[in-house]
Amino acid sequence: MRLSKLFKDVAWTSVFVIFGAFLGYGMRILFARNLSSSDYGLFYAIVSFFALFSLFRSLGMTESLVHFIPKYVAMQSWNKLRGLIRFVFSIQLPLSFIFSLLFFIFAKSIAVNFFHLESAAPLIRLQAITFFIIGVVEILVSIFRGFQNPIFASLYDPIRLFIMVAASVMFLKLKIFHIDNLFLAWLLSYLVLAVLYFIQLYLKYKKIFSFSIKKEKSVVKDIMSYSIPLMLGVGVQIIFARIDELILLFFKGTEQVALYEIAYPASQLMMILVSPFLFILLPSISKLYFEKNKEGIRNILQMIYNAGLFFAAPLALLLFFYPEIIIKLLFSSKYLVASTALQVMTFGTFFLMFSNINLNVLSGMGKIATRTKILYVIGIFNIVFNLILVPKFGYMGAVFATSSAFFLLWFSSYAAFSKEVPGFKLSKSHLLRILFCSFVFMFLVVFLKKILILNMYFEAALIMFVSFTVYFSLGIFVFKIINIKAIKEMIGEIRK
Repeated sequence: MRLSKLFKDVAWTSVFVIFGAFLGYGMRILFARNLSSSDYGLFYAIVSFFALFSLFRSLGMTESLVHFIPKYVAMQSWNKLRGLIRFVFSIQLPLSFIFSLLFFIFAKSIAVNFFHLESAAPLIRLQAITFFIIGVVEILVSIFRGFQNPIFASLYDPIRLFIMVAASVMFLKLKIFHIDNLFLAWLLSYLVLAVLYFIQLYLKYKKIFSFSIKKEKSVVKDIMSYSIPLMLGVGVQIIFARIDELILLFFKGTEQVALYEIAYPASQLMMILVSPFLFILLPSISKLYFEKNKEGIRNILQMIYNAGLFFAAPLALLLFFYPEIIIKLLFSSKYLVASTALQVMTFGTFFLMFSNINLNVLSGMGKIATRTKILYVIGIFNIVFNLILVPKFGYMGAVFATSSAFFLLWFSSYAAFSKEVPGFKLSKSHLLRILFCSFVFMFLVVFLKKILILNMYFEAALIMFVSFTVYFSLGIFVFKIINIKAIKEMIGEIRK
């Protein structure tokens, strides 16, 4: 893969991912400020409950599409490619329908016995329908990612979140901002995605709709050998993301979930600038791996790790030292009690970001068994610690357990992928330069905060502008942490 294409994909994907993140926080701000803490917690508790079962909807097959489509394209084996996509649709859609139907039928029992709220039953039914549609959208997005088209695939979040924000604003103006209407808008957003992605798929890749009668047994073998171990690993990742909230919901109720859903998404702010790299990493690594280009893999990893550390460091510092300001600016002062939780979760999310890089590398290189073993060990640790800490400490117990698990996940996954990519290691001089820039950044934030007496929002904006400008100027132009020359060369190639 040419670095110019990688850079172009990252550049455009960055625009959509950052825009999607902006809309995502906009949606959460609207929810947090206009719903009761109980309804805010209930919304995300229901979403988390269904997400826990997404494993049984996909069986790891959507990731198989991302992994194998580059392989079959490189082989020019269109029959295998069509067989791959047909097989995934034929398995995943019936499974999605069955689970959606079961959730719809037993919605009242789930609401009473797990959510302890009979009034949640209609919301669960709406989400049951959405559950099926999400399965369709996930397949379509994975196909675009597999075809090395991350730019269009990255429209997933901007489209659905724009619909949610627009609907939320409309509900506020019409004075019908209720949780049931929000779930209706949630359903609509995925319906729109399904239609748009299917139309674009048909127009752009008509070849895959020419289904061959000839069956390719090797395709099924490829998928099963890759997706089954991956499914087990993905299952643990889903548990990582959702089990805390569900344990909290069961033992402590929706208001504790609401506090957790303040701390966790606020900590995710540092992921915004790195997410585009993660989005294209798996198909890029898969392609290089099939081409036996380990040097290319090493170069991409070095770039992503360097960029990730450099961009995430100042955001992590802000979140850790000024959690009250972040929460008040984003979600309102009624959630300030979650400030300490945000500090702890910032530590965990910092390591989660780099764990995602490591796990994508292992998947792209086909090391699914290794990845799965790591995830299961850490997953068990996470569940046990949550069960021990949540009943006694509530949302703070969940935050501490999950943050500890994220650190262990990074440590073990880094050790594993380092063996697969000889010669890759973190540069000590690079780390020292980032530490120095971070120290300057924090000094400026503290100093300016002491001498400025302005409107809270204007003061925060001015401090951030000055501090980030100095930080990036030092890192890019003085210490050369980001190689501008290499970027200019890649831009030149793109223009040619």
